[in-house]
Amino acid sequence: MTIDKHGRGQGDPRRSGTPTAPAAKALERRTYEDMLRSYRDEIARLEKHNEQLRAQMDLIDYTIARLPINVEELYRPMPKPDRSVAHSGRRTKRG
Repeated sequence: MTIDKHGRGQGDPRRSGTPTAPAAKALERRTYEDMLRSYRDEIARLEKHNEQLRAQMDLIDYTIARLPINVEELYRPMPKPDRSVAHSGRRTKRG
C-alpha cells in the first residue's frame, strides 16, 4: 500500500473516489436485495400455508354443520390424565 502526502493509503475506504467504495455499496445493495427476496419468498410461502389452513377450517366447519356435533363440545378443555394409580405403565425390574 502506498501512502500519499496526507497519510492515507490507496484503497483507504475513508478516501472518496476509491474503487473499493462503489464495490462495497454494490455488495451491500445486493445483500439487501437478497434479504428482501428471501423475505418476500417467505411471506408468499406463509400466505399459501395460511390459505390451506383456512380451507381446512372451512371443511371442518362444513363437517360440523353436517354431522350432529355440538360445537361447544369441540372447544371444551381436555380433562387431566388420571393419576390415581402410582407408577402405572412401568415395568418392574427382574433380578
